[in-house]
Amino acid sequence: EFQKVAQSRLPGTTVTVAQNVVGGRTIGEAAADTSLVAALKGGAKYDYIVLQDQSLIGGMPLSESYYQRADSEDAVRDVFSPIANDMGATLVFYQTWGRRGTEGAQWGFTDFLQMERCLEDGYATYADIAYRQGCSKTMIARAGLLFRKIYESAVALGQTPSTDSSTLFWKLYYTDGSHPSTIGSYAIATAMFYAMFPQTSYAGWEDTWYRNPAVTVDDAKTISQFAFDTSSSQIEQVDPAVKQLWGSYINTQQLLYIIRAPALLCFHNLQQGNCFDLVVSGGEVECPAFQAKVVDVKMFASEVVWNDSDVFTAPAVCGPDVNAVTTGAPSTEVPAVPQPQPQPQPQPQQI
Repeated sequence: EFQKVAQSRLPGTTVTVAQNVVGGRTIGEAAADTSLVAALKGGAKYDYIVLQDQSLIGGMPLSESYYQRADSEDAVRDVFSPIANDMGATLVFYQTWGRRGTEGAQWGFTDFLQMERCLEDGYATYADIAYRQGCSKTMIARAGLLFRKIYESAVALGQTPSTDSSTLFWKLYYTDGSHPSTIGSYAIATAMFYAMFPQTSYAGWEDTWYRNPAVTVDDAKTISQFAFDTSSSQIEQVDPAVKQLWGSYINTQQLLYIIRAPALLCFHNLQQGNCFDLVVSGGEVECPAFQAKVVDVKMFASEVVWNDSDVFTAPAVCGPDVNAVTTGAPSTEVPAVPQPQPQPQPQPQQI
């Protein structure tokens, strides 16, 4: 599907796709597949290497209960980042989507939005690990964010997309509320295209472009617009003042605010709260929802060690085991955290 989408929008370009897919496999398990690793190291040279984690693991916290998440992060750092660097390939993280409704409840995800935001967090962490290993061409194909934009547009129209089978959001899913339908697969391929070829893309629609027969023209136009909006070239255009704060936190009393992407994620005694947009006004970063400026920013390390000996592991703060990542509530003391050097942000590839 991706090949059809890409070649129809890039006339004269040949897109060759090879895949190694095992249902339910994690990134960590893929790294342990010696035949796959050998093929990547000694086989054809690719322009892009696309990694997708098992549909739950990317949104799970780092904990003993979900050791696969740590395995996936190790695999990104120790196996796939070096392979991409040696090959000169762009490492693409295929960010998946939340379950349609309450299908994720048995794993601690209350609804689509909660699971989706955790997945967005998780894949951002994978990409950050790759950046730190020198993969400057790393990018995220935000299929899950595309699903969220379509969900939010339905809500804005007064619809209930998780239960209304007439909405485009509902139609993105197979009957199990987890896997993509034919329409969903087309949407994913479109999101992948806009992420990988941002400089050749625009938000319009051409009748010569490939459209799966299951997708109406109106739905194809909607998918194309939202896919463009969620592409790497758009998302990465965040004000540098906000970018500098990514991966930082603010601690006030028993509240902990974590800055991720262009948003502020609020925790109270490590219970996840809401996510609020950040803006830059007069050169200062503000959170309009709090009517406050972002001040007293600290940088995260892999562990935040507080002066009263509490330990907070970051950024593993999503999912059902959120309380398992700390030995105590956030301290009111100033944490002793090493200051990492700023990391360069990746630039989208131009072709």
